[in-house]
Amino acid sequence: MKYAFFPGCAHDTSAGYKESLDAVCSKLDIELLEIPDWNCCGATITAGESKTSSLYLAARSFALSEKMGYTQILTGCNACYTTLKKSAKYLSSDKHRLEAANKHLASEGLELTKEITIQHVMDIIFDKTPKPIWDSYKNNALQNINIACYYGCQYTRPWLTGPQSDRPEYIENFLTGLGFNAVNHSAKTLCCGAAGAMPNADIAKKLVARIADGVKKESADAIVTICPLCQLNVDMYQTQPDIEQIPTLFFTQLLGLYFKIDLENLGLDKLLISPEPLIEKMQNLKSA
Repeated sequence: MKYAFFPGCAHDTSAGYKESLDAVCSKLDIELLEIPDWNCCGATITAGESKTSSLYLAARSFALSEKMGYTQILTGCNACYTTLKKSAKYLSSDKHRLEAANKHLASEGLELTKEITIQHVMDIIFDKTPKPIWDSYKNNALQNINIACYYGCQYTRPWLTGPQSDRPEYIENFLTGLGFNAVNHSAKTLCCGAAGAMPNADIAKKLVARIADGVKKESADAIVTICPLCQLNVDMYQTQPDIEQIPTLFFTQLLGLYFKIDLENLGLDKLLISPEPLIEKMQNLKSA
C-alpha cells in the first residue's frame, strides 16, 4: 500500500514518531511517499496572519501531491490534519479560491486540478491493515496494561460529529481489540496548549496538569497520543515537581512494542519521561 505523505514541520524532530512510524509501516507493508519539496501546512501563526497565505501553502503541497499521481494525502500531525483538511474543503467548494491559488502556483509551473482528500495516518494503519496481522501478535495478558488514549483537541473537532467529537472511542476500541486495557478518562480531548505552549508556558502547565490528573485517576501505565505537539507538551510539562509522571508515547511506539520491534528502532530513548516501567511490564507478560 502506497500513500503520499505530508510529514509536517515537527515530524522529524519529534520524540521517536518518525522512527516508530517507519518501523510499524514497514511491518505492515505500508509505504509512505514523502511529498517532494513540501512546505508548512499553513497552521497556527500563518493562518492567524493571513488565511489566504495559509490556503496557498496548502494548495502548493496539494499540487505537488497531484504531480506525484496522488490525490489522497496522509499526515501524522493533528494541526496539519485539520489545516490541510480545511484547506482542501475550501479549494474544492469555491472555484474562485481555487483559481486564485492556481494563479499563485503558476509561477512554479504547478496546478491543482483534482480534489484532494486528507487522512490521518492512524486511520490507514487501523482500518486498512488485515486483521490476521494484528491477531498473530495478540496476547490476552495485555489486559494488564492500562493505556490512556489522548486525542488532543484538533483530530475530532470539527470533523467528527455526535458523541465521537467529545467522547471518542476510536483508539480505545482498536487497542482493546489488540488486548490492551484502554482506560476511560475525562481529559482525552482537552487542549494541551499546542503551539501556544512555548510563549504561554504557565497556561500550558495548567492544561497538562489537568490531563495528567484525569489519567492518573485511572491508574494508566502510559498515555498514547497521535500528534507531535500533543506528545511534546504532555511529556515536557509533566516534568513539573507537583505532577505524577506518566510516560507519553506515540501510538506507533506502542504498536512497535506490541509487534516486539527492536526498541532502538522506536525512538523510545527520546522521551523525556522514561517508558522503561511500561516496557518491562510488557516484556514480563506471560502469554495467555
